Amino acid sequence: MKESNKDIWETELDAICVTTNGVVTKNGLVMGKGFALQVSERFPGIAKFFGKCVQHQGNVPHLYRNYPLIKESYIISLPTKHHWRDPADIILIEMSIKLLVKIADDHLHLKRIGMTRPGCGSGGLDWNSVKPVIEPLLDDRFIVFKKEV
Repeated sequence: MKESNKDIWETELDAICVTTNGVVTKNGLVMGKGFALQVSERFPGIAKFFGKCVQHQGNVPHLYRNYPLIKESYIISLPTKHHWRDPADIILIEMSIKLLVKIADDHLHLKRIGMTRPGCGSGGLDWNSVKPVIEPLLDDRFIVFKKEV
């Protein structure tokens, strides 16, 4: 695992992880705050897509492929909460990270995968308690961005 002080949006990545929860409304997955809100604003329709995935497959990581004109990009949901009102759940984060690694292993072209510190923004967890849980699971393909954007 690498860490970066740069802006996640200004870094060349093959995929970006967005921390999510398991609440689905008629508009899709609830993505109304922090980095999740930024992702939903940049990628219209992603909340609906992730909402359908959660309804059919559960609150686990899901891969979204966006095909802009210049470069294909990927967004991966990374569940950190069961409900958006709840604090982040370190057990859910650990499970999500393990499944994220499997997604990366299955998609070998994903060599640079960025994420904000999972569970540490709106989730309320301290990075010093999250890092020791996820660092042993993540190799150098994964970049954790220190700044909450």
